[in-house]
Amino acid sequence: MRETCVKQADGRYETGLLWKDDSSLPDNRSQALTHLNHLVNRLQKRPEQYKKYNEGIQADLEKGYIAKVPFHRQKETGWYIPHYGLVSPNKPDKIRRICNAKAPQSGTSLNDKLLAGPDLLGNMLGILLRFRQGAIAIQGDIEAMFMQIGVRQQDRRYLRFMWRQPNSPKLEVYEYQRHIFGARDSPACANFFLQQTAKDDIEDHPNSLEIIQRTFYMDDMVASFSDAITAFTTAKDVKDTLKNGKFNLTKWCSNSREFCEQMQDDLCKPVEELFSKGFHQRALGVYWSLDEDKIMFKAKDRRNLDRKTWTQRKFLSFVSSFYDPLGIISPFLIRAKILLQELWKHGREWDKAISGDKGKAVKDWVQETEQIGTVGVNRLVGGTALGDTMELHVFCDASLEATAAVAYIKTTMNQETTTRFLMGKTRVAPLRQTTIPRLELQAALYAARLKKTIEDEMDFKFDKIFLWSDSTTVLSWIKNFKLKHKMYIGNRIAEIRNLTNTNQWNYVNTKDNPADQGTRGLTATEMTEKSLWLQGPQFLLSSSDNSTTDEQQHETVFLNSAEQKPQATRRQPIDKDLIDANRFSQWLKLRAVIIKMKNL
Repeated sequence: MRETCVKQADGRYETGLLWKDDSSLPDNRSQALTHLNHLVNRLQKRPEQYKKYNEGIQADLEKGYIAKVPFHRQKETGWYIPHYGLVSPNKPDKIRRICNAKAPQSGTSLNDKLLAGPDLLGNMLGILLRFRQGAIAIQGDIEAMFMQIGVRQQDRRYLRFMWRQPNSPKLEVYEYQRHIFGARDSPACANFFLQQTAKDDIEDHPNSLEIIQRTFYMDDMVASFSDAITAFTTAKDVKDTLKNGKFNLTKWCSNSREFCEQMQDDLCKPVEELFSKGFHQRALGVYWSLDEDKIMFKAKDRRNLDRKTWTQRKFLSFVSSFYDPLGIISPFLIRAKILLQELWKHGREWDKAISGDKGKAVKDWVQETEQIGTVGVNRLVGGTALGDTMELHVFCDASLEATAAVAYIKTTMNQETTTRFLMGKTRVAPLRQTTIPRLELQAALYAARLKKTIEDEMDFKFDKIFLWSDSTTVLSWIKNFKLKHKMYIGNRIAEIRNLTNTNQWNYVNTKDNPADQGTRGLTATEMTEKSLWLQGPQFLLSSSDNSTTDEQQHETVFLNSAEQKPQATRRQPIDKDLIDANRFSQWLKLRAVIIKMKNL
């Protein structure tokens, strides 16, 4: 990218495609023409979509994203990209043009010839966690991000496509002047020059680069700040920085009316609509209620599901459609994952209808999804004033079917304590049967990793960190350094001790352990904001030192010998007077006794 990069006079970056090698592409003009004819035939049956599709192409032509190829240049070797229209359920009035750069011709495609480039995407989970830190949250979007990166002249002939306008038989050929959505190298190019724009402006806006690296996921900026003034100042600085590279950061929204009024001309929607009851803004795929300042899980309309022909393939696809990166409804989803594992374990065919008890269980769970409705948690998890004390509490549990870990942040200010759900994770237990203590140990390892992720990604400095398990066996494994364990146990204990301090581990009663719900699962009616999974245990609010009174917390547990590594024993020397040689009349008998004694 650096070798082919050119910064134009207006500030826009231009670079070539990231080619793997110098091998040529086959001629795919006839195939692209066939694709176009199929597309036009479909659009002619929907005149309104045909009109909008054509308007999108003409709009891109006016913006300079594409250019018409003269007839005398159409004989040049190049590549024609098949394209098609896609209507999003969230934007039913808009049809989006999708470029299929992976469509093959003679066994190869454009994407096969391109490198993916470096992975410069931010960590989505980390961005969502930091989004929950500050009192003022904001979101912005870069308009047509890929289309802001120019393509060098000699590579544009590989980004051509064909088109016929409504009521016109004339075949038109266009070629992209910018990097396209769908090409393998486009994400790397876009992210690279996004950050390069900030590096070029480091003197005028020194903080913009760090903000971009920590709050951007592709073209979305999702961030939170302590107050509205800081949020507005930062947003303005980043917007001014990116403007230098022809990136237009717009479509702002925030839970602060003050911020929205400052960004009045660049809002994604009018202020009153943003703060209207029931309005939810999408933030990296999750729903965000600006009025209540909550992160929501909002179930899609699933009333048209065909419940008579559920196959394992359809059920897996359906369960995978639930996007819940923070684990808000993990106890509900884990029931479906356990059911899928059971179907797989019994060797059911992927495309055969599920019948019997399993079929009924699948239909019942799918029917429950209609009752999920909207479940939400507070977006803000930390304190907002100096002097607040914050504690991180991570709970873990396991059963024969699943393991779970869930984290909360406890904030205390002026003797007032609040507990906020941060995130949770659930996993099905491995197919290979194992013991409950081993599964509990695996859950403890997940909790340790979750704690490490939270510490690494969030800017909070926690005053105290607690990890909780209801398995006294696991706690004794972690805290007892004298015991020697077999490899499975020893490796996991070593990682847990590396990620956590053994003094951070505590015992919790099963009835107070919210992770227990993640292993048992919850029904749709139980999966509410008042569930133990989302509220956390009450003792966090009532106990100042967060210790339990259960004597088992400090009890020494005698472990199953099967989980311990056999200890080597030292053979003691035989006492010289142990055998009286005078009592033996034959040398051979005396020798036999001595040999036998030495082998004891």
